[in-house]
Amino acid sequence: LFSFSAATSPRGTPRVMEMLRTASAPALRDSSALPAAVTGCFGEASTKQHVCFNVFLPSGRFATISCLSTETLKGLQLQIAALLGLNAAKPLCDGIPLLRFFRPSFSEFSSLLCLDTLAAELQGCSVQVLQQEHPDWCRHRCFFRHSPAMDWDIEEEITEWLWLFSNGQFRYLRHRYFWNDKGVRSPRICKLGEVDREEFEGVGSWRCVLLEGLGGDSSLEEVVTLEGWAKTRHQSSRDQNAYLQRKIRMTFPKATLLENYESIFLDP
Repeated sequence: LFSFSAATSPRGTPRVMEMLRTASAPALRDSSALPAAVTGCFGEASTKQHVCFNVFLPSGRFATISCLSTETLKGLQLQIAALLGLNAAKPLCDGIPLLRFFRPSFSEFSSLLCLDTLAAELQGCSVQVLQQEHPDWCRHRCFFRHSPAMDWDIEEEITEWLWLFSNGQFRYLRHRYFWNDKGVRSPRICKLGEVDREEFEGVGSWRCVLLEGLGGDSSLEEVVTLEGWAKTRHQSSRDQNAYLQRKIRMTFPKATLLENYESIFLDP
């Protein structure tokens, strides 16, 4: 268990401070003493109820959250990540850290909280926060997808493999076959001499984050981000070959990987 202490600047804005590892749990301050700057929600209509609860990291860093009782942990992730000093929350760049929330209990294990948990259920509680960069659903797995085979009316054929290793490294491989002519084609069977081949191979590090707006709105979506280096080899049927190496940053939404790719668990 931990004990918490907090300080207030001369202007009344709360500061996030380190806490000492002692036997007592963090004490929740009086909600009436908390300024609206904590979450920016005190400017809402006075008829809406506000609640307060503590969030803390295993390292001891903590903060107090004040928000509407109807807000959820999912909607508060951006504020919580920023207040706890986790990787800078840049929804359109690096992404919001993927967080997991636990309610400490007197038993040996803490209970995992659902992201749909309402703030009203956390009034007066202390919630432990863990940053989860490599969740179980994708860690140590290989995702595979193969497009329909080429034909006279199908422009290209693509096969993809994505390996997400438990040490945070990835390997991505994509083979692409496509017609090398630009004009109108008559029905025919694909032959090796009539198509070009492109091989793309990337390696580097991966992690899961939350990004905004991928679905056309402001909702947060869990994605796998890849950062590293890639080599592209282009083999032309006209004896024109090319080679390119460059830095890459790619994203794969969780929904896309689960719905459109097959996956297998890698051997230990």
